[in-house]
Amino acid sequence: MLTYALRRIVLLLPVLVGLSIIVFAIARLLPGDPVQLAAGPQATKEEIEALARELGLDRPLIAQYWSYATGLLQGDWGQSILTRRPVWEDLRIYLPATLELVFAAMAIAVAIGLPAGLLSAAYANRWPDYLSRTLSLGAISMPRFFLGLLMQLFFVMQMGWLPLGGRFPLVEIPPPAVTGLITLDALIARDGGAFLTALKHLAMPAAAMSLSPLATITRMMRATTLEAMSQDYVTTARALGLSRGKILFKYVARNAASATLTVIGLYFGWLLAGTVLVETVFDWPGVGLYATKAIATQDFMPLMGVTLVIGALFVIVNLIVDLAYGLINPKARYA
Repeated sequence: MLTYALRRIVLLLPVLVGLSIIVFAIARLLPGDPVQLAAGPQATKEEIEALARELGLDRPLIAQYWSYATGLLQGDWGQSILTRRPVWEDLRIYLPATLELVFAAMAIAVAIGLPAGLLSAAYANRWPDYLSRTLSLGAISMPRFFLGLLMQLFFVMQMGWLPLGGRFPLVEIPPPAVTGLITLDALIARDGGAFLTALKHLAMPAAAMSLSPLATITRMMRATTLEAMSQDYVTTARALGLSRGKILFKYVARNAASATLTVIGLYFGWLLAGTVLVETVFDWPGVGLYATKAIATQDFMPLMGVTLVIGALFVIVNLIVDLAYGLINPKARYA
């Protein structure tokens, strides 16, 4: 297992290097002049050139990339041209909010999607299956931002059960930051009131983001379960007199879930990169809003930082999925 894990880790290194090159090249090809924008509309040509020299943007692109890459290895992700704040410091503020939202959405999707898909396959072509397929199709067709607006109208405006947006009330003191995830920090601090407050703020955006992965996981789990139930080992288990429940949960579910892991890993990355609309609707202070502001102001250093950190997290999650394959299916260790 250790050899399998090391092999997967080594294969990720060229992916990360290639990602940094692509992100750097695309950022430099963006239209407009960020230096002139940062200098202001009244800046003279000499002031713009001086600012470019200060930021190191007057050097050849290869030299700029080398400085950027070596800085990344040393923990220096550059600084915003407009605010002059270190990009890494901003990411440390905004990234935990997005991670908390994505973790909550994926937890909802996995906790409901896996058993729903298994149940749908167990009762194939009967009313539980039809209900599951209908709800899945409706969920995957519903735009997340539109669902968020509907939830705000009902749960906030109509019922008054949940807060309209934000991550934590401005008039209250959040728990001491340990992980940056307010719900987890509240549990660490054993502050039940702060945990419930954070959970109320998290409920609607997480639910809105979970619909698409939930529907896909349900449909994938159903398909892989039906395929597994047609295998010879299931027929043999039935012939040996094993109960339907034992076959389904002990043998079929394990093999079906291994194929669904791919969808779970991919959706984690897609949610990280697709939080902009949900964060905007619920005023959630995550990297989506941070990247949107950077695009609007042509501030490419924060944009590069967001892209790199999302790409790195995507790669790490897929590494975890590969390792999970090895645990669930020993044959995968030799692939």
